[in-house]
Amino acid sequence: YISYMNHLFLDKAYRLLQFKNMNKVPIYMYQKMYANFTTDETKMLSELRTKISNGDKIPAEFWEIQDKVYRREYTRYTYQNHFEKFIRYAGLDLESLKWFRVFNGEKIIFIHDNMAKKAFRDLEYLTHLKRAMEVADEIHYVNRDIFEKIEQICGGIKGKKIVNKFY
Repeated sequence: YISYMNHLFLDKAYRLLQFKNMNKVPIYMYQKMYANFTTDETKMLSELRTKISNGDKIPAEFWEIQDKVYRREYTRYTYQNHFEKFIRYAGLDLESLKWFRVFNGEKIIFIHDNMAKKAFRDLEYLTHLKRAMEVADEIHYVNRDIFEKIEQICGGIKGKKIVNKFY
């Protein structure tokens, strides 16, 4: 299965043609703007974003609530289908990082130069990237420079399978 957010392909649907045998692979599109959060969840998620932006310590219960919300949203978006692997190959969106974290299966993440650039300038993105990398089973880097940059700003991700084959 290949999934993507529709706004990313709105005027660039031709990008899907890069996948070999695309006509044989189920493709699933989702839209984050239709997330179902309760009023209390919306308030807490907003407060979480503020705390991250301010560099405040995040209480564990905030992360627990966020994980619960995104586990529910992931299940809803994928119609409760079970997948064995979550390969996060592209994207700068926060939603897929949050879904990656709560996915119940093997997690593989590819780190590319745009992600490193965004992590350097966006504390919220960096925070969620670190959290995703903490639960990753494999972390792939597109090149040694990106590996060094991410390791520097993340303070190193210990105990993870780092794939040293640079693409």
